[in-house]
Amino acid sequence: MKVSVVVPVYNPGENIEDCIDSILRQSLARAEMEAIFVDDGSTDGTGERLDRLAEEHPDLVRLIHIPNSGWPGRPRNLGVDAARGEYVLFVDNDDFIGDEALERLYATAARTGADVVQGKVVGRGKKVPLELFRRNVDDASLGRDPLLALLAPHKLFRRAFLLEHDLRFPEGRRRLEDHVMVVQAYFHARRIAVLSDYPVYYWVRRDDGRNASDARLGRSYFDDLREVLDIVEANTEPGPLRDRMLRHWYRVKMIQRLGGPTFLGRSRAEQRELYDDVRALAAERFSRSVTDGVTANLRVRAALMEAARLDGLVALADWESELRVELVTGPPRWEGGTLRIPLDGTLSRKDRVPIAFPRVDGRLRYALPPRLPGAEAIGVAGDVTDELADASMRVTIRARDTQEEYLLPVRARTELRETVRGVCVHVVGEAILDPETAGAGRPLRAAVWDVLVGVSCCGNTARRRVDAHREHTPPPALVGSPARIVIPYRTKAERLAVDVDQAATRLLAVATPDPDGARATVAGNALELAFDVPVEVHGEAVPVNGGELVLTGSVTEGRRRVTAPARLVPDGDRARLEGRVPFGRQAAPDLVSPGSWSIGGSVGDARPARLRLAVDVGEDGAASVRRGRRPPVTLPASRDVASLTRTYRVRRALRSFGPLRRTIRRIRWVRNRLLGRPQQRKPGQRLR
Repeated sequence: MKVSVVVPVYNPGENIEDCIDSILRQSLARAEMEAIFVDDGSTDGTGERLDRLAEEHPDLVRLIHIPNSGWPGRPRNLGVDAARGEYVLFVDNDDFIGDEALERLYATAARTGADVVQGKVVGRGKKVPLELFRRNVDDASLGRDPLLALLAPHKLFRRAFLLEHDLRFPEGRRRLEDHVMVVQAYFHARRIAVLSDYPVYYWVRRDDGRNASDARLGRSYFDDLREVLDIVEANTEPGPLRDRMLRHWYRVKMIQRLGGPTFLGRSRAEQRELYDDVRALAAERFSRSVTDGVTANLRVRAALMEAARLDGLVALADWESELRVELVTGPPRWEGGTLRIPLDGTLSRKDRVPIAFPRVDGRLRYALPPRLPGAEAIGVAGDVTDELADASMRVTIRARDTQEEYLLPVRARTELRETVRGVCVHVVGEAILDPETAGAGRPLRAAVWDVLVGVSCCGNTARRRVDAHREHTPPPALVGSPARIVIPYRTKAERLAVDVDQAATRLLAVATPDPDGARATVAGNALELAFDVPVEVHGEAVPVNGGELVLTGSVTEGRRRVTAPARLVPDGDRARLEGRVPFGRQAAPDLVSPGSWSIGGSVGDARPARLRLAVDVGEDGAASVRRGRRPPVTLPASRDVASLTRTYRVRRALRSFGPLRRTIRRIRWVRNRLLGRPQQRKPGQRLR
């Protein structure tokens, strides 16, 4: 057996259904996997739900019931003891995994010989360190790669490796139990691999208060942190590696907690307790070689902490909570199959005025709120003269449906612009989106992707979605081989989004064929149509098949609809839509006969869209394409012209009223769902 999935379970309620479904959908063969659910004394009916699951899937699911232990450590350990797989993957009961997660994780482990494989994690309401998943890494190391940025246990471990080194989770109710186990595993592992090009694990923050990590910190938390620090010191020599590792916990688990929205949301008593605990541990365990290496915003916090100015920490956190990104987007353009997006970003506050760093005695100082309590104690910790040039821009692309996110390459430079208030820091650059490699080296999958930008300066970071350029939206493009349709477009909120093979029906609405570039010819029993489409072509010229042409006309016996296959054919640096429609001089079903026909079309598997073009076919077989109008109405026998005209005018008036149009569409959608009718647009194809 290849993989055992170990799931500790305690009162997840309905949240466990996502986890169960994702395990049942795995592409790995049933005979090569197992799921071990360890019920830690659930009282919400989950135990009975798992009993039924084990009965329904005896070849896959194993179930262990234990009295409540208070924390997931003991259930995970029992799962490892019971596992029969070569590898073990830990999954929490309120999270879920990608459909190919086990297959891809095992393939990576088998190919690299890794003891630990960290699969790409997608945050649903939780922050995930994207830098860790910039690319696939076959042999990651603590000294080179940001492995410490994600110490959650949701990784693939070779079971024999765990047993060989007696790597187990601390049991009982305690915090950071995953850090204790994972850090030791990192020190013992012969090889660690990172799988970045497939979303393996979906880490979900629930709003029902059941996430264990949401619990308030107490003094015992920092006792548990001391144990993690002991492990680091026991496995490293004094020097840069130890300092860098210790600095991770000093930064993330201590000084960062003395700021931000979570700190502001605590009561004054809780703020005081946290402040006292952090201050005591900082003085006890962290030397200057560790603490001086953090960014300016954290050095300022540390200075206020050492000066016993809790009031200053609260005021600083309130000021920093209003930081925003002020962004200017240049006109995007296609260049060699990549979309180039010019950006100019700086940090500002809610008033949209860029943050300015004042000059004091010839040195640049950290920007502070006016009349900050304890500002006099900051001293050299607030000197940012040598740090401003390190400001950076990070651009990501995020799937609208799954929230998976990938970093994009950015060519950027820092500009220090003098103002009367001080120096403003702008990061000016160009993001490069290559649909063939943007998914951590792999092609982006079919989805609608939003583009986001983050600007960091002196440790402060803010991010937002990229605005669409006000005057220019790049045309759709055919990219790669086989060709895929990529459509940059402007959302209703004036943001830039990129549609990759997801709503190809939108292509012919964005890139409307011009009647002047259309050709229609009757050849034998077929009407041949070709339309020039303003689509850029990058890469090998391979036609996109699977589309459809739809001709609708009014004839004596009523409206007739004729369909025929179509394809999008690259032609130099542009493309054309072409197809052959059956033709007959006598009216017959499934044949185009002499007359006027409106034209619809689609590309790939999309639903046909009306092209606002029409073709006129004469009795002599001559054909021409013109700009189309609404097809003529065919009257039902039971309706007179006046009645139909009134109805048509009322409907047209109602449809011109935007809010009412949206309401009508929603009512129709609900009606179709209730009646079991097919929807006119797939959920994944909707453009917002």
